[in-house]
Amino acid sequence: MHYDAVFLDFEGTLAFMAPPHAQIYVDACAACGVAITRQDLRRVIDEGWRQFETPYGVRHEAYSATPELARELRRLVHAERLRALGMDAATAALAAAAVAEEEVRPAYYRWYPDALPTLAELARRGLRLCVVSNHMWELPEIIAALGCNGLDLPAVTSARAGCRKPFPDIYHQALDLLDVEPERTLFVGDHVVNDVEAPRRLGMDAVLIDRRGRRRTSYPTLRRLDQLPALLDGAAAPSAGGSG
Repeated sequence: MHYDAVFLDFEGTLAFMAPPHAQIYVDACAACGVAITRQDLRRVIDEGWRQFETPYGVRHEAYSATPELARELRRLVHAERLRALGMDAATAALAAAAVAEEEVRPAYYRWYPDALPTLAELARRGLRLCVVSNHMWELPEIIAALGCNGLDLPAVTSARAGCRKPFPDIYHQALDLLDVEPERTLFVGDHVVNDVEAPRRLGMDAVLIDRRGRRRTSYPTLRRLDQLPALLDGAAAPSAGGSG
């Protein structure tokens, strides 16, 4: 299959945070005199979005008109998670504000070593690229700060789209942005539902990237992003347990 475009998730696919995002919570809570662990946070990670859930996924259009509203949404989500851990409302709001301020700093983000070389190869082949991510309003600025080596790498981020994957609108916005058809688009990401199943429902092809080799699915799966060009050339996709 010849594609016109490749859509890619951001964190876990192209980039990672160092230290992890959960550590920002730990540090913000510690500054407020409350001790939590990363494991604590994992238990309540979905609580922040529960009030915005719909049958199709999370939708939050009322908070997506401006950067200020998007930041307020982040504070609400962070505070809800911390309240679910038993923190009082005032302290949760204080810590949440600190997390929202800190998490947008580009210094926390790193490209995976195979990200830019693979993107460059895809661009060399004439493929149009777009990041489609459940991420903050500032993601385009974070990408620019990381540097793209001259690549054209637009981003459709949930904070600006008004919804989070797997809500269909975010994918449609990316398709409209690049003016491409879903049947001519490949989606690559590390989340089975958001990056494989939802794009496939909309007519796209999709490939899962499983950098740790922990998933077992029937979907085409790569261990490294730099395996993608060979897959496009017609090589069979390795399984999640394939060579790293």
